[in-house]
Amino acid sequence: MKKLLILSIMALAACNPKLKPNHKDATPVADVNNSLTEEKSLYESKCVMCHNLKNPSGKSAEQWNKIVPRMAAKAANKGKSITTEEQAKILKYLVAMSSK
Repeated sequence: MKKLLILSIMALAACNPKLKPNHKDATPVADVNNSLTEEKSLYESKCVMCHNLKNPSGKSAEQWNKIVPRMAAKAANKGKSITTEEQAKILKYLVAMSSK
């Protein structure tokens, strides 16, 4: 019985990857999140002004590089401010968390 429990836990752990590929190196997702706290916070506070937050891994880095400037322009047209610096930080977070 214990063997079955241990095997089940091991199988579940194998299905839950703790690493997100980062080009050639693999960086633990928790480490990426901790180093991008300010960027994530900006994403959450600025992007939610106009729409629900999107899952960053749902798009590639290339897609986010096109989307973020377009969304920042839309926000500006609605009188909402996202500075160039904030836009760069938001993009940094989204690209780090993207599907690459």
